[in-house]
Amino acid sequence: MANQSVDPCVLIAHVSALQDIDPDGSLNETWRKLKSQTIVSGVNQPDDRARLLSDGFGDAVDDNITSGELEARAKRLAAVSRLLPPQRIVGPLIIDLLSRDAYVEGKAVGLFPLEFAMLWRLAETPDECVSGQALADAIWPARHKPSANTKAVQLSRLRAKLKASGLPKMIETIAGGYRLRSVPAPA
Repeated sequence: MANQSVDPCVLIAHVSALQDIDPDGSLNETWRKLKSQTIVSGVNQPDDRARLLSDGFGDAVDDNITSGELEARAKRLAAVSRLLPPQRIVGPLIIDLLSRDAYVEGKAVGLFPLEFAMLWRLAETPDECVSGQALADAIWPARHKPSANTKAVQLSRLRAKLKASGLPKMIETIAGGYRLRSVPAPA
């Protein structure tokens, strides 16, 4: 269970139900994650469909959709969700691609983009060494050569955030690179 992906599901909701799901407009974290895998039906105005898509919903369709087309759209949305795992789970750490953050016991770590990119790359191969060069190649564009200090600063910030979340020794420096442990070292 060191590194697993969560199978995608597709939710189909009629536009009239959206108010019931989120009556005050302050979506909770679970609903935010489900939005991208939700097809909203009954959206008859093109501008409304465009707004829902821009707002992060997986798809929006009108009342005239056939059950066959709805099924095809649901299958496509599920297939797209499988192309890149939306989460990587490494020990007690859940790294979420959609929110671009990590979670420990349901609480967000609060990662900045470079910290997230580092953690996502390390979680791709937990318990294995990732060289400093491989880590830099995964994060920075080829034309940008980060200094060793830049990498060290980003890694230090990431480690500090994991420590504040109760995982003080989740990332180790080892000969030739770094390793994300699937089982955190004792504090």
